[in-house]
Amino acid sequence: MAGKYTETSVLSEKQQQRPQFQGDTYLDILKRVDLIRPLAVKHHTGLQNIVLAYYLTKDVVDAVIPGARNRQQVLENFEAAEVRLDAADIALIQQAFPASYRLPK
Repeated sequence: MAGKYTETSVLSEKQQQRPQFQGDTYLDILKRVDLIRPLAVKHHTGLQNIVLAYYLTKDVVDAVIPGARNRQQVLENFEAAEVRLDAADIALIQQAFPASYRLPK
């Protein structure tokens, strides 16, 4: 989730079938995303770019291949390569989404 959903978002029927969009799980994810939302403001970018930039901090990751539905999203995704997360940013993301975090099946 890249921060575009809220408690009042209207979900498609397909989305409603996915575990991450159901009940307490959905509310928990929204709460976790809200914890890292200030990083987007700090870095003057979208939340999706914070997530992509975080993945790029991992030694085992050489590249990320984000999805995009249109040209504008492709251009926005390029911004992630310019985001420089500091140790505090990374710690905040890891606190919100620890390595042990898993969605229910």
